[in-house]
This record gives sequence, C-alpha cells and structure tokens, in this order.
Amino acid sequence: MMGFIRPQRGEILFKGRRIESEDDFYELRTKIGYVFQDPDDQLFCPTVFEDLAFGPLNLGLRGRELEDRVNGVLKTLGISHLKDKLTYKLSGGEKRIVSIGAVLAMDPEGLILDEPLNGLDEEFSRRVEAIIRDVDRPLIVIAHDFSFLRRVCGKVFKLEGGRLEEFHL
Repeated sequence: MMGFIRPQRGEILFKGRRIESEDDFYELRTKIGYVFQDPDDQLFCPTVFEDLAFGPLNLGLRGRELEDRVNGVLKTLGISHLKDKLTYKLSGGEKRIVSIGAVLAMDPEGLILDEPLNGLDEEFSRRVEAIIRDVDRPLIVIAHDFSFLRRVCGKVFKLEGGRLEEFHL
C-alpha cells in the first residue's frame, strides 16, 4: 500500500486517485503514516526528540512549530521523560511507542500499524493498545491476534489465498 513493494497486479487508489509513480507514493507517504513491525527498522536518529522531529522537518516544519509538535506528541504518549534518551538504549516497548510517536508527529490523515504488539510484554501491550484506541484518525492494523483486533477495530478483514474478505469476530 505504501509502495515499498510494487503490486504485481491490481491498483492502489488514494482518495479516488491512482497511485503509480514515485511522486504519487511520496505524496501518499506524507498523508498516511506507517509504523513498521520492528521499531529498529524505523528509528535511526540518535535521540528520541530527533527521531520524532525527523518527519516533520522533512515536511518543512521549523523552529517553535516543530518543537511544539514534538513536545505535544511526547506529552500525549506519556514519554516526555524519554526526550533526550538515546534510541538504541530504549527497551523494546519504549521503541514501539517512540516509533508510533514518530509517525504521529507527522500529523498524518491515517495510520497503518504492522503488528504493533509484536514482542511486547503485557505492560507495553496495554500501553500501545490504549494509544491505538485513542488515535483520532483512520487506522489499518495488521495483526494475527484476533482478541486484540476485536478490542481496537470496528471492522476486521482477513487475507487468505490472495483474497481480502471481511471477517466477523
């Protein structure tokens, strides 16, 4: 959906417009945030603040607006205490929350979360689930845990044999 791998058949539409070229995918990626399954694939800046600021900087935010955006996300996610921490020294759960924050800092219209509870202990699973429930924008959540999906999603679809079908929990 995000153009990391091009479809072999079919098409990708966003807001009724076909997404084909790299420019189309760039525009899509500025509107839809993607949270990777493995936070280590997403986090690459030295500190939490820098990781959260990276996306908005690339969208043109600067100065006070950038600082306010990042500090707002830190506060909303309850991770202000991690602001100056080195990302490689975070726990797996902290990395997951920071990776979600990095996407939220871009203020996307929607989010795609790939296995957001993968590898998390019970405490961080609850925290991440609460964050997902509080997100006030459209979400696509990719997961194998149907009880989790039941708690956070209005509709569930199952991909089986190359076909996507609504799945009633």
